Amino acid sequence: MKTMKEKIDWIISQHEQTNHKYDGYLPYQYHLRMVVSVCERFIHHVELIAKDDIILASYGHDLIEDTRVTYNDVRDVLGYDAAELVYALTNEKGKNRKERGND
Repeated sequence: MKTMKEKIDWIISQHEQTNHKYDGYLPYQYHLRMVVSVCERFIHHVELIAKDDIILASYGHDLIEDTRVTYNDVRDVLGYDAAELVYALTNEKGKNRKERGND
């Protein structure tokens, strides 16, 4: 069983392996940490989902669409509940942001 830190490190490493940058020059984890920081401000409103799964999904929200991992990879590392949240946050395929923005 991986620790929370190991899971977060795995998420960040997946983005590093694809050389993603935020705003063209910052490490992509900058964006991920910004998302988590907003999530942490509002997480107290959620009662039915484990807080750790919400945090992992916040870090991992771009995994399936932006890295070389599949839903099954995410599930194997982060667990079923976090993987379901990551999948729910994943955009569909499309040529532009409008096409990718699913319901």
